[in-house]
Amino acid sequence: MLKTVRGTPANPDMTGSDELSANAHELLIQGAVDYAIYMLDPTGHVLTWNPGAERIKGYTADEAIGTHFSHFYTDEDRAAGAPEKALKIAIETGRFTTEAWRRAFQFVTRPSGLIM
Repeated sequence: MLKTVRGTPANPDMTGSDELSANAHELLIQGAVDYAIYMLDPTGHVLTWNPGAERIKGYTADEAIGTHFSHFYTDEDRAAGAPEKALKIAIETGRFTTEAWRRAFQFVTRPSGLIM
């Protein structure tokens, strides 16, 4: 039997079931090692970084968090304004999807799918 308790010390508005759901979501994201999953703020800076992102991109969470996501684009795509266009579409529509070459650790490029 689950008991719903209102609030937690960290978030007094969160119910026990909300907290359980948030914890399950976090476990899912952290367990996905075959996918680079990370959250951006509205300006495009990395807020979260999962183990899959570390494995695929080659950057630790400490190295990636705070970095602007345009860092993962090729020089050509950055010059063409691709990161700004992607962020604008994601903000306006709630989603952006593409497949293109992306930059990883030590400037290695590889094909990559992107969903924002």
